[in-house]
Amino acid sequence: MKLTSNEKKLLVNLLEDSMLNDAQLARKMRLSPQGVGKIRKRLEEKGVIEEYRLRLNYERIGIAVFAIAMLEFTPKGIATLAAGGLEKMLDSNMIDVFHTPSGIAPLIILFGFRNLGEHDYYFRRFKEENIDTFVVKQVFTFSNAGIVRRTSTELYMKVLKEMGKIIP
Repeated sequence: MKLTSNEKKLLVNLLEDSMLNDAQLARKMRLSPQGVGKIRKRLEEKGVIEEYRLRLNYERIGIAVFAIAMLEFTPKGIATLAAGGLEKMLDSNMIDVFHTPSGIAPLIILFGFRNLGEHDYYFRRFKEENIDTFVVKQVFTFSNAGIVRRTSTELYMKVLKEMGKIIP
């Protein structure tokens, strides 16, 4: 997709601080707030900007344990998936869900928990309740301290820079 110079500048500024309003962005980009608003709206309409997210500090809100679970669908799970039922399988402990087309675990889920006890209870219950839907292939458990990077901003910046010269 081709982006204009101003679209790239706007994206770079939003990647650095997504809380900036149009007036603040306009000052940084030396444009009018109305111009920034039009660029933002165009990027939203193109589907480049899908949403504006709040990123919380997991540790400060009490989420201290994470698990990456690799799951395989049973035949019943495949039928549920084919019927569009993946959304019904999701629950509040799931942070991100990735469906891969092949491999040893077509479903990879990142879970969050307050403590190891909650983690252990959850996976015991999860295995019992979903015995006909999933096979848990492997679970990798780690603490909040084990998270090295929590953002893909650097990747987005790299891609934008490769699209042409950016002058933030």
